[in-house]
Amino acid sequence: YETKKATTLRMAHRLITNEMPAQALCVAKRLFTALDKVEILRIDGRLSDSGFHAIELTPDIHLGSRASFAQAFRAKGVSYTDMLEMIISNSLARD
Repeated sequence: YETKKATTLRMAHRLITNEMPAQALCVAKRLFTALDKVEILRIDGRLSDSGFHAIELTPDIHLGSRASFAQAFRAKGVSYTDMLEMIISNSLARD
């Protein structure tokens, strides 16, 4: 809270997946897999010179076609329709 209300902090909401160190992405993938019955998850955090610092795990993600979650898939060449199909398929595979 104190950091968020600081006047010198510049808040930015953007996809940083491509900027993440490979080790941090590997840890995030292991975390997702370890949670077992989770179909989707957004990991919010800060990327600085000292690395990535997770702030929260967000399971209640906005799935609209313009949402940042869908943008992350589009950045990897996955269409919105294909993204939804992947989520559904993942859900069925884990039952």
